[in-house]
Amino acid sequence: MKKILIYFASLIVGLSLFISCDDLNEPVVLKDSDKFVAFAKTTASVKENTSGQIGILVYIASPGGNGCSVDFYFDYQGINNSAIEGVDFQLVNSNKTLTFTNYYGYDTIWIDPVDNAIYEGNKTVNITLSWPTDGFSLGRESTLLLTIVDDEHPLKDWIGTFTADAASQGSPGAWDETWTIETAAVDGDPTSLTISGIAGSPSKIVATFNTDDGTVTIQPGQTIDGYSYGDYGAIGIYWGQYPDIDVEKKIIGEFFSDGSIYLPNFGEMFVEEPNVGIVWDVFDVTMTPAKGVQLNSAVYPSSKDLKNRKF
Repeated sequence: MKKILIYFASLIVGLSLFISCDDLNEPVVLKDSDKFVAFAKTTASVKENTSGQIGILVYIASPGGNGCSVDFYFDYQGINNSAIEGVDFQLVNSNKTLTFTNYYGYDTIWIDPVDNAIYEGNKTVNITLSWPTDGFSLGRESTLLLTIVDDEHPLKDWIGTFTADAASQGSPGAWDETWTIETAAVDGDPTSLTISGIAGSPSKIVATFNTDDGTVTIQPGQTIDGYSYGDYGAIGIYWGQYPDIDVEKKIIGEFFSDGSIYLPNFGEMFVEEPNVGIVWDVFDVTMTPAKGVQLNSAVYPSSKDLKNRKF
């Protein structure tokens, strides 16, 4: 099954490349009516203890002619924990108007985060572009959500990117997996973190940390999907001892001063038809803070397919 999936994936990629190459022969024409101003992306984040300013790029695009100016403002509506100008950050620009002297290029909104000694949680604000001049329109990315990351979080030493060595109980060595895990704060709960990247899945589960005894607890029944095993339905996370799963028992691990986290008996079981009740594996997971930037990924030996897992 795995070889067949790889074959079709390769075929689709090859077809996509063929189409893309063919499209290169068609010129991209930007009409005067299409000229616009927009952010380069729609989200950005900065730690409140960042030294120095951060720049948020705004781009202009036009087939020719003159540039324009565009205003921007900070929008707090609909945000529960707002990052307030003058309190949580300072605007370094002399005013809230960007001026583009050319019909192409970019200008920058400069932000200086304010560091304090109080844990208030991450704060966010929408930066919104408005009123472009000289016939320019706003592009699709006309609003950017800026997050000021609180560096006083009590679990800050365990927030970030991890390399997770998932040692298989089902077939040690042959079925071991390697994940890239991201942990993040939970709004309003300084004792818990979200964990994503399990088996390459973007889904988040929640783990609760007890700083008195150094334990971390995962409640059973939390689910992930979008993983790299294939399309077999949602997976539930439970305490296990391969091949057995206990659907009521919590996973209890440990976390350490070097930033690492250990989660033993980390069971994965399918919870949707037609595979409901089938155990994929149980892992003893060691999470080590990653060095450098890594993409979420998972590594699986070729022997790990449905037939070998005794479904």
